[in-house]
Amino acid sequence: MRSLGGLRYKMLRSGEFERGLRPRLSALRRVEAVVEEVADGPDGAVVTCRAADGTVARLRARWVFDSRPPAAAPPARTALLQHFRGWFVRTERPVFAPDVVELMDFRTPQPAHGLSFGYVLPPARARRSSSTPSSAGPR
Repeated sequence: MRSLGGLRYKMLRSGEFERGLRPRLSALRRVEAVVEEVADGPDGAVVTCRAADGTVARLRARWVFDSRPPAAAPPARTALLQHFRGWFVRTERPVFAPDVVELMDFRTPQPAHGLSFGYVLPPARARRSSSTPSSAGPR
């Protein structure tokens, strides 16, 4: 195993992230919708989305990060859908080395189609974050 050196693993929970940003975002309009298209525009991007009631909205932004998988994989490529199942392990006394990380452990049960592996991250000496990501196989 290798040392993390001066690096440390940091985890940011989505609830804490949202609470921290809420004061800065309160003046903005919140839109909950499904993205149908992201298109380049003259000064950024235009996002077309549809709300649950069917209303279509077009939003403009300088920058857009589109994390949706491509509709069709390029030739000789596949798209994997990852799912994460994780838990925290707490101990009564420090038992984990905070500078040790276990990544890509393939000793997990393997699905019929796809791939499964585990990893363990060291948030503290008496706590571990463990997760088992798995893919649903090619789309």
